[in-house]
Amino acid sequence: MSDVDDFNPNVFWTTGGEKYGRKIDALLASSQNGNAHIAFNYYSNSFKDANWIDEPTETFKELAAERARMVRGTSRYLRLWYSGGADSHTMLLTFLLNDIYIDEIVMVRASPIDDFGGEANKETNLRSVPFIQSIQHTIPKTKISLVDITAAQYMDHYKSNEWYLETPNFDFGDDPGILLGSRKNIEKYTDLIMNNDIVEVSAADKPRLIRKDELFWAPIMDSQFSYLYWANSKEFFTTPEFPKLHVKQCHELARILRKRYPNGEDIDHSIYNGLTIDPAFKKEWYHCCRQVINYDIDFGKGWELLSPKCQWRANEAMDKNPDLFKYYKGGLRELHPQLPHYWKDIKSGIDGIMSAAYCIGK
Repeated sequence: MSDVDDFNPNVFWTTGGEKYGRKIDALLASSQNGNAHIAFNYYSNSFKDANWIDEPTETFKELAAERARMVRGTSRYLRLWYSGGADSHTMLLTFLLNDIYIDEIVMVRASPIDDFGGEANKETNLRSVPFIQSIQHTIPKTKISLVDITAAQYMDHYKSNEWYLETPNFDFGDDPGILLGSRKNIEKYTDLIMNNDIVEVSAADKPRLIRKDELFWAPIMDSQFSYLYWANSKEFFTTPEFPKLHVKQCHELARILRKRYPNGEDIDHSIYNGLTIDPAFKKEWYHCCRQVINYDIDFGKGWELLSPKCQWRANEAMDKNPDLFKYYKGGLRELHPQLPHYWKDIKSGIDGIMSAAYCIGK
């Protein structure tokens, strides 16, 4: 098994009978073995023992509140990562509406050209910062941190020929988990103190179900998570500490899919494809187990709920900082042709490596 800083032994990839703590190592091993199948393992022992068939009787909000109390109860210092998107906003509201104390809220802006008012930072500038400012008087003891990742920091990170060893997501830097990968680098590039007394709580993406032969299946995808390599991080929704919450959100989504596809037809990942997703389904998917900031904001052409922030930043770099983008691409130039799972599969909508799928019934 490969090794990484702060390696989490419950999160790994397998291929050819071997375990790999870094995604890139699994991809390389697969390519050297005829592109052998790769499986993602995310606390599989905890999730395989969960009751997937029976929907929890508690509401989603009740279970989310229980999860928030659980996280607070095991944290000496709780730092919540907030982007203003539906996932982190729902997590934040759960703490606030249940009067559960947060020690620190962190928001991040990043620009490969030092344009922190640019397209890729609109969600932070127009959603998360105004919302936090509007409620700050109600949480006076909570520290509010706004971190800017600069062009120089991008360059320093991507000039390393092995930057890709530190992240499970190879998109051009979007958030700190993708851009900086390890706790060591977060501390290097920000003024945030990172140690094991601080619990970093973040929110993974919404569930994605498929249906085959009239049965719904729930795989877990590695690209849902930005902070897989952090031993002291806590995922809020899809967590082995409380599988019941993830099971509940899967059943919430299954209810929507049954109504939308009432004839039992097979459903694959293409329905979640951000480029072709049906707008009505997108809204249903987002609202079934998430809350969205209800601001009447014109984000401009090209912006939507599934906004390609990574692509905005990549475009900025290609246009105005091409040397940086060359370093980003150069780190994987020799590997790219060998890696079948490297780039997003635009046609299918699959954008990561999946775990075993858990059956939740019809």
